[in-house]
Amino acid sequence: MINNIKKLADIGIIRPNKIEKLYEVTKKYSLGISYEMLELIKKNKKNNPISKQFVPSLKELKTSTIENIDPIGDKKHTPVKGIVHRYPDRVLLKANSACAVYCRFCFRRETVGPSGENLNEVEIENAINYISKNPNIWEVILTGGDPFVLSPVKIKRILDKINKIKHIKIIRFHTRIPIVKPELITKELIRTLIDRNATIFVAIHINHALEITSKAKKACAMLVDAGIPLVGQTVLLRGINNKADILDNLFRTMLVSRITPYYLHHPDLAPGTGHFRVTIREGQKIMRKLRGRLSGIALPTYILDIPGGYGKIPLGPEYLSDLNEISHKVKDINGKIHTYPPE
Repeated sequence: MINNIKKLADIGIIRPNKIEKLYEVTKKYSLGISYEMLELIKKNKKNNPISKQFVPSLKELKTSTIENIDPIGDKKHTPVKGIVHRYPDRVLLKANSACAVYCRFCFRRETVGPSGENLNEVEIENAINYISKNPNIWEVILTGGDPFVLSPVKIKRILDKINKIKHIKIIRFHTRIPIVKPELITKELIRTLIDRNATIFVAIHINHALEITSKAKKACAMLVDAGIPLVGQTVLLRGINNKADILDNLFRTMLVSRITPYYLHHPDLAPGTGHFRVTIREGQKIMRKLRGRLSGIALPTYILDIPGGYGKIPLGPEYLSDLNEISHKVKDINGKIHTYPPE
């Protein structure tokens, strides 16, 4: 991993005269670019959607009053260290803070990084005890940080503990690893994940089709062939994927690789990320275009995580308006208006 701004200059990713100013950015927000992503940056130098995701920018030092260090309200829903319990039937388990890459738009950019907090054994035990004592919890989502940067041995310890909780039926991993560092998807990791009492899902963060390299496809295939379903999460990002053609290509590429597009996230109000944000109306316009030309199984739900910890809501474009209690105006995928039921 490249985690030093000077190294980026040495290999020609940034200009040497920008080192000093960009150092101020990396003092505030973690820098980390995997060698796999570095190769993609080198291959696609002009208007590169990969470099924009991982290479620091001075724009990150600009913050606005609407931005928040905890944009989706994790802290207010943290009853025990490492647990976020926002919804009745599921919890986040944040065992570690490290990632294989550090996205410049990350909504947890204030807390992730090599210097962030990792749960020790006692804290993991306390977090899992919380889960075991709450029978309404049906799903555990391992996130962080990226849980797949942990060794298979550490992942096994956590899964073995969760495995004993009878009311947990789904365990989900949120990760970038199959894309940004596919060599970490090993046979040892696969053996750790399979044959659990709960069903394992892996949600993979992917923002552009260029990220799905041949190595990434192989890593994803290893997971799917082992019986582990994959879903994809994407963040709608200005200058990277905020065009229907780009997202069309991404979602088709994901589906061919047996990754079901799950969520398209409206960007969160994290500090220093204003240059990535689009408007909700722009996102809805893109989704309307995609609805008319993209297979339903390749179309994710466009969602907003309401600031302050109030949860996710769908932001899909409106197709229905009421005439009265039983009659409606319906807009089709081409924008034409119809009455339902037909008159």
